[in-house]
Amino acid sequence: MTGRVVRAPSIEKQATREQRRLRTVSTEHLKSVRGQWGWPIALYLFLAGMGAGGFLMGVAVRALGLGAGPVVWSLAGVELDLAALSQLWGPLAVAIGAPFLVMDLGRKTRFFRAGLNVKVSWMARGFYILSGFIAVGGLVWVVAVVDPGWADAHSALWRGLVAAGALLALATAVYTGLLLRSLRFVPLWKSDLLPVLFLFSALSAGSMGVILVSFGTAAFGEAGGSLGEVARSLARVEQGLILLEAAVLAAYLLRVSRDRAAGGASVRMLVQGRLRLLFWGGVVGLGLVFPAVLEFLYQGLPQHPALLWAAGLFLLAGGFLLRMGLLAAAAKEELPLQRLLEARAHLRAMRVGG
Repeated sequence: MTGRVVRAPSIEKQATREQRRLRTVSTEHLKSVRGQWGWPIALYLFLAGMGAGGFLMGVAVRALGLGAGPVVWSLAGVELDLAALSQLWGPLAVAIGAPFLVMDLGRKTRFFRAGLNVKVSWMARGFYILSGFIAVGGLVWVVAVVDPGWADAHSALWRGLVAAGALLALATAVYTGLLLRSLRFVPLWKSDLLPVLFLFSALSAGSMGVILVSFGTAAFGEAGGSLGEVARSLARVEQGLILLEAAVLAAYLLRVSRDRAAGGASVRMLVQGRLRLLFWGGVVGLGLVFPAVLEFLYQGLPQHPALLWAAGLFLLAGGFLLRMGLLAAAAKEELPLQRLLEARAHLRAMRVGG
């Protein structure tokens, strides 16, 4: 009996030290992850998705002949095609968003090390996907705006460039979801539906971006009215994209909520916890419901473009808040080391009790 009394404090202290060590390791790991995935990453993901989706929608508009051809505007003696300017701007949005990733990683050397590890890192693969899209898509945009005659004279090469830009844009839109999905121990991001959700969100935000830029540039050029017609045509497509995005979002959250541990906790945090205002007010209200209602009203009141402007601003804000919410709600599952140390501490506590 006396020996057991002497041993007990020693084992209890050892178990306490291991638990304290466990909390220290786990906390440091959490801090490093949270430091990498703040609002700059949400903005980076949003701009990458919107730019890729906008380019895809712009290519589709031109391929289907929804526009009335070039809309010429002269600037300092240089003739610019405003139709191409308003439809193929996607690479610019991606280029604007990329520095936010570098800023959030903290150091340039860290960013370049991440960019070289292609075999195991989706961040590295994304670096090359985004770089390719910015280069190829940007070339398509500049040539289409400044020298559309070159495309007519080199039709085969031009079609190849446009196709390559579209494929890279599609890869960029899907990559933003694959990047999160590749990270370990975050069940909220592990669903196969996450890249699909980001794809439809990218198409919706990109389509709305094309609509707003087309409206903005419609005031220039003698044939600017055709840009307004493109915007009105895309508004009907946009309504369908909103419904598809809402359906995928619901299916995604339902699937993740079935996880009894961290995944379910993340969904509860979004829909009924501390992030419920961001989710219901920002993602669902601003990003889905209000734009759908306003676009429906605009179809019957096309003489009031302010409805479409408001729908666009709400939708884009909702797209950014969607990514913010998914980052903020990312609860980590228990690490293998954590499970091991907790099991050891539990066994030793049982020995003390026995």
